[in-house]
Amino acid sequence: MDDVGARLTKKSREGEGAQTSTLPKKAKTSPLPSRPRRTRASGEIQISSTTSQLASASGTTVAPAAPPASTSTNSLATVKPLWFTSAASMMTRKELGAQWIQLMNAWEAFEVKSDFKESKKLSTASRPEAIKAWIQRARAPAWRPVITDTAAYEAEFKVWWATLQPNWRKSSSGNVVFSRVDGDWEEIRRPGLNGMLSVMAGLFFWGMALGKSNEGQKGWKQAVSDCHVALNALC
Repeated sequence: MDDVGARLTKKSREGEGAQTSTLPKKAKTSPLPSRPRRTRASGEIQISSTTSQLASASGTTVAPAAPPASTSTNSLATVKPLWFTSAASMMTRKELGAQWIQLMNAWEAFEVKSDFKESKKLSTASRPEAIKAWIQRARAPAWRPVITDTAAYEAEFKVWWATLQPNWRKSSSGNVVFSRVDGDWEEIRRPGLNGMLSVMAGLFFWGMALGKSNEGQKGWKQAVSDCHVALNALC
């Protein structure tokens, strides 16, 4: 019995040793990759080499940090001043026809190019009284002058428009020669609150006074067309 017990005890110990030897060894763990660091100089994130290696091993492409967004003022939309939006709202009237809307667009393009900034004031010599009255009322968009004699107003406006022109556009008698369009237009470059806005308002009041009447339309349309020529030359 002693020999049998000794042999059983020995086999039992040998079996325990075999089971112990078959246990897997503890796997070695690699250190976790360091977190991306942010540099103080540029604010961009730097990807560590360990992260790049892991991404490469997994087939993932690591994109470089995007450059900071541009803050150039050229990308910002032009802000229209209150005086312009108020006047544009007053004068944008479809009943005056497509030719008038085209002139409004040309005037806006002229003001945008000049950043709506006033350089010099438009001459007030021979200016129609209706425009003066509008200005004295703080250019109120709801105000309208009472123009009962449109023929007289047309004559006043044409004299004023002629005084605003560069000399090369005038005849010996001082009238505008509409066919003369090639030359220096700087004499009439007057953006801003006290500039071409007054001309636009003068034409607007004239057109509204005419209404649907055919009488006087030819003179008004000629004045609208010539103002359009001038604004296009200035843009």
